[in-house]
Amino acid sequence: MVEIEPDSSSSSFDLVVDRLTLQSSAQGRLNDSVELALRLGQGTCAAALTNPDFTEILPEPLLVFSTHPTNPETGATIPQLTPRHFSFNSAEGACPDCAGLGSRLIPDPAKIIPNPALSLEKGAILPWNRAHPKIRAFYRTLAKEFLQCAKIPPQTPWKDWPEKAKKILLHGSSGRVFLKDKAWEGLLPELTRQLQQASSDSTRHRLQRFFSDGICPSCQGARLQPSSLYVTLGGPPGVGQTIASLCQQSVSEVAAWLARLPHPTGPLAHAFPPLHAALTQRLSFLEQLGLGYLSLDRSIDTLSGGEYRRARLATQVGGGLTGVLYVLDEPSIGLHPADHSRLLDLLFHLRDLGNSLIVVEHDEETLRRADYLIEFGPGAGSLGGQITGQGTPQEISARPKSLTGAFLSGRRKISFPRKMKEFADWLHLKGVTTHNLKGVNLTIPLQAFTCISGVSGSGKSSLIFDTLAPALQRRLGSVSSAPLPGPFLSLSGDESLTRAIVIDQSPLSRQSRSHPLSLLGVWDDLRKLFASLPSAKARGFTPSRFSFNVRGGRCETCCGLGQVAVQLQLLPEAIAPCPTCQGHRYNRETLSVTYRGHSIAQILELSVDRAFDLLRAIPPLAAALGALQKVGLGYLPVGQSADRLSGGEAQRVRLASALAQRTHGPTLYLLDEPTTGLHLAEVENLLSVFFDLCDLGHTIVVVEHHPDIMRHAQWIIDLGPGGGHSGGQIVTQGTPPEVARHPTSATGKVLAP
Repeated sequence: MVEIEPDSSSSSFDLVVDRLTLQSSAQGRLNDSVELALRLGQGTCAAALTNPDFTEILPEPLLVFSTHPTNPETGATIPQLTPRHFSFNSAEGACPDCAGLGSRLIPDPAKIIPNPALSLEKGAILPWNRAHPKIRAFYRTLAKEFLQCAKIPPQTPWKDWPEKAKKILLHGSSGRVFLKDKAWEGLLPELTRQLQQASSDSTRHRLQRFFSDGICPSCQGARLQPSSLYVTLGGPPGVGQTIASLCQQSVSEVAAWLARLPHPTGPLAHAFPPLHAALTQRLSFLEQLGLGYLSLDRSIDTLSGGEYRRARLATQVGGGLTGVLYVLDEPSIGLHPADHSRLLDLLFHLRDLGNSLIVVEHDEETLRRADYLIEFGPGAGSLGGQITGQGTPQEISARPKSLTGAFLSGRRKISFPRKMKEFADWLHLKGVTTHNLKGVNLTIPLQAFTCISGVSGSGKSSLIFDTLAPALQRRLGSVSSAPLPGPFLSLSGDESLTRAIVIDQSPLSRQSRSHPLSLLGVWDDLRKLFASLPSAKARGFTPSRFSFNVRGGRCETCCGLGQVAVQLQLLPEAIAPCPTCQGHRYNRETLSVTYRGHSIAQILELSVDRAFDLLRAIPPLAAALGALQKVGLGYLPVGQSADRLSGGEAQRVRLASALAQRTHGPTLYLLDEPTTGLHLAEVENLLSVFFDLCDLGHTIVVVEHHPDIMRHAQWIIDLGPGGGHSGGQIVTQGTPPEVARHPTSATGKVLAP
């Protein structure tokens, strides 16, 4: 027995529990000895190899064992893992450095030195130029000292610096003495430190302009703590999958991996079959809906509207509910025509379970396969709001006055004269490897209408909106305002372009004070028109009097909003028309000024079509309203709040703005599924807008699946052949007839006569 003194400085000691020779007859004794050692060692024990008479320990490493989630050799511990440790939305599982986002703000050299043709003397380093004047003088001195130490002439542009000097300036001297017996910290580490230590929002905002989103260096994008990534499924590390590596794969790949996963053994093996079946079933629903290419860790905010709706639909199908009424808004958005049948099969599966489905849709195949059709019309806006027909697709097709029936029966087709042309100039983007793209070389004809087609997940958005658009915006505009493009080798042929504009379905404005006239830049013209009227001049009214954003002419009860919030006890506040101005936004004196019998508030309440008839004599207003008519928004109230526009309406307002502005040079317009929300009859108007813009010298690139858009494009680039890892290649490109003759193109099969 060894007695330990209370004041002994020794915090631990080794206790020998047993000495034995390994042989089959000693199995029981070995078990007892290990149990005793673990009990005395509080869950930890060690085994040492000795000579045969146990007098000397051999120079072999100890075999250390532990019953705790601890690495006995290093002492590293992990907590008792629960499901929360595998979720990046919980504090227990999230990476502490990026809070479970997988990305962090990282200094962007292209934003720090946006003009490589400048020297340090001329202000190549933008953060130094934006600093406080006193700090700016310090940075100028620092730049001179750096140039002296690096032996670089002061007038040398950044692009001509040696690579070694560039690396030291940006990343630092790695602790080596460089400048006056001190190490050089580096621009990137310095900016990171300044952002972390920033004490005011203004300083933080100023510094963030020189950062871009990048992969978290701690978790490498896995979003979880290291302890959560120690657990593997399907085998030991290197063979099995961690939850992060599994979620980085596509839905189809994970489904195939789960199908091959062997049934585990052990005390918890009974929990595996139901979990495995539930996972497999839900993944199969996602595949049926054409989402097999999505990776499981894909962020919701990166999904298109159609992808998000279909993902939610898969959740509902997986629930197995019956007796439910489902209301779906254009579920076919983002789906290639080749995938429509799988979506419809799933919808009919929901119906066969005993559910009812109401689908708002314009897709022709969906209309033909529906059990019952209800058609609204006859027009849009104030000209609509009536049921013009209802019945089976065959009954609707037989109605002579039904617009939908005319397309279903073939009495009417989208027919636009094909505009063939010789392409003189081309835009080249080479070696694109963004996401699933495999070194794609993109070639787009300028001053032409090009359609980017392909099945869902083939890489269309990655190519156009994640690579081409930001690359051109950085080349033609401000580097600091454009996002970082995906990796590519070279971009050429853009010398004739002046702008690159993305026209997507994101909200135009979150402000209820914005409306189509302000978004098209002619709101001032309308206010100037009213200020020039004799009755306004007699009262001394200026254009600002007719703005509901400033004091003077607006109703002060609602501050020009036209509505007020009514506070209700124990209930959310209610919105009601302003009791003073009755929703007109202006005070009585302002409304007394009229143009052709209409006050400015009454004009804002008119539809675009009626306002065009009233204001056709005013060129700027007539051009803007005519552009809105051309894109199919004639029904829209002129004063419609921008925050109440649908995604399709917002996209067409942007398109109308492009059509109305003729002062800019050749522009590349990039559109994402502009036919969203359009009836078959309205697609023809959209095609007319595209060709008008091309005739003005602009270039149109549309990511679209609509068969009529693809059929009338002047050039098609078809990506595929599949989605996810099966895509990322250009299957074929050419005119629509040339694509239609391609034997393996999914788009070619749709275009084939």
